[in-house]
Amino acid sequence: MEEEQEACYFLLLHKTLKIFDAQGGFAPTAQDDLKIIHLNARSIRNSKEGMLDIENKMDKIRELVAKEQPTILVVTETWLQHQDQAPPLESFRLYRCDREGKRGGGVAIYVRSYLQVYTVIHQSIADKFEFLALMVVLPDQRKVNVAGVYRPPQAAADALVQMRQCLDVVRERECVILGDFNQDWKTSQSSRLKTICTDLELTQLIREPTRPISNTLIDLILTNQPKIYEARVLSEVGNISDHYPIMCIRNPNMY
Repeated sequence: MEEEQEACYFLLLHKTLKIFDAQGGFAPTAQDDLKIIHLNARSIRNSKEGMLDIENKMDKIRELVAKEQPTILVVTETWLQHQDQAPPLESFRLYRCDREGKRGGGVAIYVRSYLQVYTVIHQSIADKFEFLALMVVLPDQRKVNVAGVYRPPQAAADALVQMRQCLDVVRERECVILGDFNQDWKTSQSSRLKTICTDLELTQLIREPTRPISNTLIDLILTNQPKIYEARVLSEVGNISDHYPIMCIRNPNMY
């Protein structure tokens, strides 16, 4: 009788509260939203010269994570090289795609440790882009492809042609693609990217400038399910890099 009461009590807790995962983070119930933040960090790489700056920057990133409680954090311009150890985030697993053979660039995706994750695309092409896509299995067993992208300002002319192939793979299921494309969505500079998005039925969700120093909208969120995602610029967080973080929340009840 006592065991039955304990079992019922646990079920009640499971249905009404968030449960701790094995590494101390909160594992949400199936009803909770998927929240994703993207930040162009302008380096999270430790070096003897800039170690203090990176520690301060990571403290600010941890403050952002503690405040917003994202499920996934996408970081671009990590500047990590293959021999570097990336800064950890408690209760997150790290997936990364470093720039090959050259300083700068790179993508890192931190995912809550309770989620099942499978790599879909891991591609780093010199002078073109880094593209890391993961299939994330949500607590309700729905599968979402989440991708991080960094395209440098002076990318080769055919970079978007090759990136289109990656986007085409990712959109085969529900997807969210976040990153710094270095093409201002507010101007004709992004016309080729807009054409690709139209052809692939991807909607861009961010509407405000994301790099205040240049007043440009270059950090983007693309999805093939725009009716169930809300997005905004975290313009109140301007002390981590020269880019504002951007965020989207998946809310199936909107559909």
